Amino acid sequence: MKEADFLIARPVSYGNSPPVVIGETGFSFRDSDRPKSIMDVWMNGEGFPAAARDVFAKYPQFADIVGLIGVPTAPREHRRPSSGWILARASSGLVSIAIRNAQDCDSERLAEDAAFATEEAQRFAAKSVVILVQAETGRGAEIGRKALEKTFATDIPELNRLYIDRHASSPIWLASLSGKN
Repeated sequence: MKEADFLIARPVSYGNSPPVVIGETGFSFRDSDRPKSIMDVWMNGEGFPAAARDVFAKYPQFADIVGLIGVPTAPREHRRPSSGWILARASSGLVSIAIRNAQDCDSERLAEDAAFATEEAQRFAAKSVVILVQAETGRGAEIGRKALEKTFATDIPELNRLYIDRHASSPIWLASLSGKN
């Protein structure tokens, strides 16, 4: 049996939910039979996706980052999380990470994610706050990148790279990631 790399907090009903009817077709799927979401990669507790590990590895303060606990923070209409929060540990200290699915990404939601991650960073005395937008494709990541630029009024010229927002009261790292592996 493979153990999870870090803990994931889930609602009591997770996995025991009734089937979801899709539209007016009458077809339904249990959670285990439904197509995977990009956030499933983050919220399954098996470590960070490869795209995120590659981005973190480029920065000495995040090179050895590992998740401690993750929490789905905003369910979508079909009960799959569209965002999550992870408390992680790195050699530089604790890291508060908010992840948003690029399909559900807009300025208002990113601002809420940043406020939540900052609040949790203060709560746990985390040294860093990271806001990530995760997409399956480059096109989706571009949408996420533009939303980050608009929300944080900063320039993010490329995907899959961390940028620091120095306009915030404490530095917030931002990145739009493409790919889920």
